[in-house]
Amino acid sequence: MRPETENSHLHRLELGPTINVVVAGQYLNVSKYTVINRIKQGKLKAYKQGIHWKIKKEWLLEYEASLIPKQDQILEMEVSK
Repeated sequence: MRPETENSHLHRLELGPTINVVVAGQYLNVSKYTVINRIKQGKLKAYKQGIHWKIKKEWLLEYEASLIPKQDQILEMEVSK
């Protein structure tokens, strides 16, 4: 569970169909530079519109879901302890 932060209200707001790196960073509680690095690493899908990165809402939600350990991974971690 994510701790409550000053930006946690963004998780309750409706995101638009495309998001810029600033809003994506606020949503994920990271800096815009971290978002750009994840894009360049190929971890977060995005496209460029002129000089600005744009992220589709579904891509951001897919990336966020990939950050949450899967139940199988949690069980493996518990067994290996």
